[in-house]
Amino acid sequence: MGLLHKDIVLTMPPWRRTFTGRDEVERFMTGAWPRYEGFRAVAVVANGQPAAAVYARRDDGPYLPHSLHVLAGSGEIAEVVLYAPPLGASLIAAFGLPSTGSRITPRHDAAQTGLMSRSTPTSVGPGSVNG
Repeated sequence: MGLLHKDIVLTMPPWRRTFTGRDEVERFMTGAWPRYEGFRAVAVVANGQPAAAVYARRDDGPYLPHSLHVLAGSGEIAEVVLYAPPLGASLIAAFGLPSTGSRITPRHDAAQTGLMSRSTPTSVGPGSVNG
C-alpha cells in the first residue's frame, strides 16, 4: 500500500463503484483478495500505461484469468482502473497470455514488485479491445 498516492482513485468498470483515498482502497483490497488462495500477475502495457494481468486461484484449482489492473501516476500510483471479472478475465486474451496461469512462474524480482515480467503492448477500453 506504500506505493499508493494518498488520494488514489480506484474504479472498476463497468460497475460505478469508486474507491477514493489510500485507506478506502486498502479496506477494499484487504477485504476482497483473501477470498482467493493465490495470485499470479503479469506486467503488461495497456493504452500506454503500466498494467497487471492477474490470474487467481480458488480451492486448489488452476490459476484462471481474473482481472486487469491499469495503473497511472508518477512515482506513486494515483489511479487504478480495475477491470474485474468477467470483463477483466476476457481482456487477458488480448495480451496473448495463456488461458491459465499454471505456466507463469514467479521470478526473484517479482517478489519485490508484485508483478511478473512480460510486456506486451495492446489497447483496452470500455466495450472494445484493440490488440
